[in-house]
Amino acid sequence: YGVEAGTVEGRTGVWSGGAKVCALGVRVAGGVSLHGLALNVATDLGGFGAIVPCGIRDAGVTSLERLLGTAPAMAEVMDRFEAAFRAEAEARAEPRTGAGEATAEDDR
Repeated sequence: YGVEAGTVEGRTGVWSGGAKVCALGVRVAGGVSLHGLALNVATDLGGFGAIVPCGIRDAGVTSLERLLGTAPAMAEVMDRFEAAFRAEAEARAEPRTGAGEATAEDDR
């Protein structure tokens, strides 16, 4: 969408103009991994004024709608996000070999 965004040293998520547009989280508890991602597309940001989002007091949150001036269609955002995520994951993937390696047969 042409939005200038990136990371901020020492903070998680994706930032644009000093505000977080995408939150990322990973946690391991009791041997179970939990993970999540929240991309603010056409989010009502009013509720964030009542909390400290992600424990960060000195920065706010934003949305694609606020950054672009109009909300892109959610279906389009999802398609574009999936394609970009898949391309990045495939580019960074390293082949695994050895004991315990999952195979295509495991998916059946």
